[in-house]
Amino acid sequence: MDDARHDSNPDNPNDDPLQRIAALERRVAVLTRENERLETFLAVLRHMTFGRSSEKMDPDQLSLLDTATPAPADPDDAELSGEDTTGQRRRGGGGRRPLPDNLPRVTREILPVSTQCPCCRREMTRIGQDESKQLHLVPAHAEVHVTVRPKFACRACGELAQAPAPDDRPIERGLPTAGTIAQVVIAKYLNHMPLHRQAAHYARLGVLLATTTLYGWVEAAARDLAPVADRLLELLLRRTKIHADDTPVTVLNPGRSGTHDGRFWVYADDTRPRGGAEPSIAVFRFSAGRAGKHPAQHLAGFGTCQRV
Repeated sequence: MDDARHDSNPDNPNDDPLQRIAALERRVAVLTRENERLETFLAVLRHMTFGRSSEKMDPDQLSLLDTATPAPADPDDAELSGEDTTGQRRRGGGGRRPLPDNLPRVTREILPVSTQCPCCRREMTRIGQDESKQLHLVPAHAEVHVTVRPKFACRACGELAQAPAPDDRPIERGLPTAGTIAQVVIAKYLNHMPLHRQAAHYARLGVLLATTTLYGWVEAAARDLAPVADRLLELLLRRTKIHADDTPVTVLNPGRSGTHDGRFWVYADDTRPRGGAEPSIAVFRFSAGRAGKHPAQHLAGFGTCQRV
């Protein structure tokens, strides 16, 4: 017990020898995993050096084994390994990234079965606590936003009064809100989630939506965003340099079987590497083929537009 007190940190009044021993045991487990990784790495090197030439490994494949040891999940382990409680190393880079401070916190406090001293039966005093964090993702859920417009009538003369219907629906008399349409578009084009898979996802939430319905929402979003895309292209054509590229995409044949190859064209410019202060611009266009007439049509007027 005297040795344990000698090994503890005298500047920390809450340093418990039992907690210190538990932290050391966890540290030993981390070092054991690191030792196993190094032994595997050594075995691969031996195989490369002494194995058959047809079975030798490309040296670039060694990078697959050269991974850092996972950061300890316990605050005590972080103290022993030179990390702070946020998971970042105090010296040098690496380590676990801290969770954002703006995320809501749900605290669960777990108390001992009894806080009475087993010897004298007195109530023990709280001297500190250990904290550990976990990231919990809340699954998506569906809501129904109801708009109520009460009607009022004069009993004497029969006059009626009612607030006008709001005009914030992205689709006239449509079901989705603007946020719902944005979610469908982001899932399709950024997360590469086809509409039929999105329909299955919403069905698990209890909302039955046909794929054709989701397609109508995407079409409405494209129609509303078309002026923004046209304006971006107009600004891009005023630049002195435009970078272009095309990407093949498989397109279904409406009313027919099979598919055909379409093209997504991207036109972009970023003046910041050249010392410019103008914001970067990227504009996408679609065509049913790769003929040169398509980019010629997209970039019509480039070089002759008035640059302001």
